[in-house]
Amino acid sequence: MKWLLPLALALSLTLPAAQAGRARFARQPQPGLQGPELVQRLAAMSPEDRESALSALPPARRANLEERLQAFLALPPAQQKSMRERAAKLAALPPERQAEVRASLRDFNDVPQERRAAIRREVRRTQDMTDDSCEAYMNSHGFRAQFSAAERKMILDLRAVAPSEPGSPPTGRGR
Repeated sequence: MKWLLPLALALSLTLPAAQAGRARFARQPQPGLQGPELVQRLAAMSPEDRESALSALPPARRANLEERLQAFLALPPAQQKSMRERAAKLAALPPERQAEVRASLRDFNDVPQERRAAIRREVRRTQDMTDDSCEAYMNSHGFRAQFSAAERKMILDLRAVAPSEPGSPPTGRGR
């Protein structure tokens, strides 16, 4: 049942594109785009293309996307860049890994604020470690005592899409 809404959105966004022809289709949101990826894709469109894509949506869905789009456009450029980088890393993952990371992102939003801060701190601490170094660090007794199994998985998943710190070399992340 969870797949029904994304499927309906994908179909409703691609139908006007198919009718308008191939050139216009290249600018329409692609099927399968969800959440932040879809908002960022809409933000990159011309106002006319954005209006065309949004006009095919049910009013409630359109209002939700427009609200999220305005919030994204109101962010400072550095935050927008960070979100784009995170979305690109997520899109580069295999579909099953994307689903895992999205689930961890949803779970992260449900974690109490003080735990979120601790998890965020560990994601930053581990993001530039090699996979082997990260695994050793996360298997340490001190780390395991500080974070539950669910939080450790969340840290690994969020690490896979964490934006790189300026000036740091890219590292192999993920699983």
